[in-house]
Amino acid sequence: MELSEERILRTIFEVVDEVNKMLPEERRLQKLPDTFLAGDSGNLDSLGLIN
Repeated sequence: MELSEERILRTIFEVVDEVNKMLPEERRLQKLPDTFLAGDSGNLDSLGLIN
């Protein structure tokens, strides 16, 4: 089954919603296609990424 970009983004955004429930307001992630989740510019540390 081939995944479309739209479906992948929808899945990632659903996960971002769940992560944001655990973060203080000032650290919540934006739901944008160009939001960095990991790496030097990322908003999550390794533990936050795997949770």
